[in-house]
Amino acid sequence: MLHAPTTLVLDAALNRVRALQVKFQRPNPSTLQASFTGALHSRVDGGGSVLVALYESGVITDCGRGENKGKSLLNDHVVRRLEKVAAVRDGASARKAVSGSVQFPLWDDFRATKCGLVLFVQNSALQVLGVQHFDLPDNVWPSGGHQLAESAGGRRPGGRSTTILCRV
Repeated sequence: MLHAPTTLVLDAALNRVRALQVKFQRPNPSTLQASFTGALHSRVDGGGSVLVALYESGVITDCGRGENKGKSLLNDHVVRRLEKVAAVRDGASARKAVSGSVQFPLWDDFRATKCGLVLFVQNSALQVLGVQHFDLPDNVWPSGGHQLAESAGGRRPGGRSTTILCRV
């Protein structure tokens, strides 16, 4: 018997859909801008939101006290920022075009190769209707706000992109 999350992933793999597009920019050295365009690919009853999380992997936490005192813990997919890309009105069609941009303030030791974005559509009941993962490209360098990278899947050499859309 398959568990519910496994079933959703398998169902999603059967739904061949286009991915959302993203354009990355660095308007200044301490800011990353991501602009998204595409279609919802799922009807949104009750309205909802398109959200994006900027995460970092390979974060080491030195524990000074508690049960892990003296240990160093390695953490992956630590969400650094969560931003709303767009609002979705009640009953929006699965073909509804969505676009929006977000700007993330970056931290001192930011490295694009350790980070990624997870974009998701959530209805007003907090059900996630679709998810898309983007690796950050290596070539996103500050250059006065010019377009620096564009991708349907955010793939960099050796990187990965995942799109999961599920029906609830």
